[in-house]
Amino acid sequence: MYPINELWNLLPVDREFNQHTKRDKVPDAKRLTAAEPLLAAAYTNYHHSPTLQKAVREDAALRFVGLGTDHTFAATLANCAVRFIDDVAAARYVQRF
Repeated sequence: MYPINELWNLLPVDREFNQHTKRDKVPDAKRLTAAEPLLAAAYTNYHHSPTLQKAVREDAALRFVGLGTDHTFAATLANCAVRFIDDVAAARYVQRF
């Protein structure tokens, strides 16, 4: 799978988990679904910084359409991100964990 370095896809993660569990794999559909509210919470936190909010919105707008208003932006982006990651992984037969 190719790296997705847009800001909406870069989140803090435990180093041990990233190096030894995730590695170059993508979460399976069940893990992605479980992660969706956590992604929405992270995107909501980005909203507290005007600079970060602007950067996330610009990055996300390049990949996704119809992200909604301030009230629905975080949840909509999280849903779009989960669907996108799952679709790319399925299309490219990427290893899942």
